[in-house]
Amino acid sequence: MEEVGTLFWAGSLKTGKCVLDLSVEISYLCKLVICVILLLLALFYVLFVFVLFYVLFACKRVLYHCHRMLTQLQLTNTYIVSVVRKHRIQCT
Repeated sequence: MEEVGTLFWAGSLKTGKCVLDLSVEISYLCKLVICVILLLLALFYVLFVFVLFYVLFACKRVLYHCHRMLTQLQLTNTYIVSVVRKHRIQCT
């Protein structure tokens, strides 16, 4: 018998009968399904890690910006209070 993919030639080439060997076809399909599942899991893992790092990076940037603004407001408030105390300005 001559193997052609998952097909085997039965008999002579004159008859041209082509018979499927189901055991070969099923094992090939199982391997294909397992490879596709593993590929999808790897893709999902990479996507999950990418999204996780992106979210953490965005949170870091937001917290950094809030800290900068809070520090700037504290410095501005401290400066205004010191000027008011230095010049004894009455706030009405």
